[in-house]
Amino acid sequence: MNCRTCGQAITPDSAAAIEHETVEKISWNWWADYKVGYQHGRIKLEAKKLEFNDWQGSESDVWLVFEVHGRYFKKYGIADSYGNVNWGGLFEEVQPKTKTITVFE
Repeated sequence: MNCRTCGQAITPDSAAAIEHETVEKISWNWWADYKVGYQHGRIKLEAKKLEFNDWQGSESDVWLVFEVHGRYFKKYGIADSYGNVNWGGLFEEVQPKTKTITVFE
């Protein structure tokens, strides 16, 4: 397999190959429409943040996390106040971490 950007050979388990496989036949918006836990082939939608700020002219950070054989990859995007998402952000390997938060109710 070759990188779509530079044309160099890449291994099937590289982040570039997994990104290519993730959107080869499916768009980022298609993934965003599905519930966490949905699986297509070896790629599973593990988590997502798709909260939109409805103040006119505002933007919000959005992301999708995919699990592939115990490895996790995050795709970043920006949503505008009209609900449009630009998925032009990074696609990178990430590690799951447990965090403790304090809330006051």
